[in-house]
Amino acid sequence: MFHRNLDLKLLALALAVFLWAYVLLTQRNPLMEASYSVPLQIRQVPRRLVVEDAPRTVDVTLRGLQKDLRALSASDLEVSVSLRGLGAGAHLAPVVLNTSGPFTVVQMRPQRVLLRLRSAKGDARALSRPAGQAGPR
Repeated sequence: MFHRNLDLKLLALALAVFLWAYVLLTQRNPLMEASYSVPLQIRQVPRRLVVEDAPRTVDVTLRGLQKDLRALSASDLEVSVSLRGLGAGAHLAPVVLNTSGPFTVVQMRPQRVLLRLRSAKGDARALSRPAGQAGPR
């Protein structure tokens, strides 16, 4: 009786063990998603140029283990754009996310930002933003 349909019985046993292990692992370390509003840092602003119309923040959604994401805050994340080598005018710059941790980026908005650079010559109101500071929206 035991040897009858042995291959199906073994398949059922293997499936039951797999399902049990899956449930056990996901209950201990469930995956989740979390969203953060991270200040945008503008780096390597060319001399004698000022940045206009830069967004203040970038919205980032990450997926990872619940325990890891609960310990993470927006200050642990860094989003930046580099303006190295750019001249005056409008530029579409890619946003770079820097983070350490076992996370998957689900979404980042915007992924590129439109920045306007203009000459600061003769403009007493012009303030060039130092690297690492977010500017006005």
